Amino acid sequence: GDKGCLSCHGDKKKIAKRLEYMDLLKANPHNSVHDGPTLYCDECHNEHKKSTNMCTECHEHEVPQWMGVTP
Repeated sequence: GDKGCLSCHGDKKKIAKRLEYMDLLKANPHNSVHDGPTLYCDECHNEHKKSTNMCTECHEHEVPQWMGVTP
């Protein structure tokens, strides 16, 4: 879900805007052609364990190493 995350981190449009610099690299998962703002936060981010970089599930060879880590 999103409610717990967004109560502190703001709405998804603001998050995508904050990471807008990544759009030039086609690397902003919050503004992705695949799901972007319709993704639930916990599909990639986890509060109590390592997060999952869902992009690398399909784009393993296309994702630069610096993007391989999801906060």
